[in-house]
Amino acid sequence: MSYGDRVTAVEGVDEFRRHLGDVLRSFRADAAHARPVIFGNHRRPEAAVVPYQRLVELEDAEQRAEDLALALLAAQRRESPIVGTVADFFVAAGLDPVVHAVDGE
Repeated sequence: MSYGDRVTAVEGVDEFRRHLGDVLRSFRADAAHARPVIFGNHRRPEAAVVPYQRLVELEDAEQRAEDLALALLAAQRRESPIVGTVADFFVAAGLDPVVHAVDGE
């Protein structure tokens, strides 16, 4: 699926500008069910306007997804413990283990 396949209707910028008041009224009337309004030059999708509550929900979902990804990564690391020395870690990170010695020598 390409980027453009997801959009059912794209308004031109001038058309969007003329209907902005109507868009806001529809968001106020039923934000939970309001569809995003997609617009751009020459009817190419460039931007979307969504009700504020939907934006908050999307941001919350994104944060939960990031949290779950980090939890999964942590669980995977617990299942396969890191084997090696601190010097091995520095070498793997492209650092000089002598310069970055842990004991200060």
